[in-house]
Amino acid sequence: MNLLQGANLVAGSFDADDLFRLDLRILQASTKTLFDKLKGLTYARLKVKDGGAKDRKEHVDHFIETLRDSELADRLTL
Repeated sequence: MNLLQGANLVAGSFDADDLFRLDLRILQASTKTLFDKLKGLTYARLKVKDGGAKDRKEHVDHFIETLRDSELADRLTL
């Protein structure tokens, strides 16, 4: 409780509408962004599943670049 007071926070109830404004344009844009990302992931998976060795290698290379985690990249390429 002392930490809350030190941060000038007051424990208690509040109205979430005071903090979050639901704007239809923002909801539509964020939903479209999520959909586009999922669509890209699904397409990449289908391409790898149906593609040849070259497609699979390109997919793994792209995944490693996106991840930027050299330790995991080493484990994936072994």
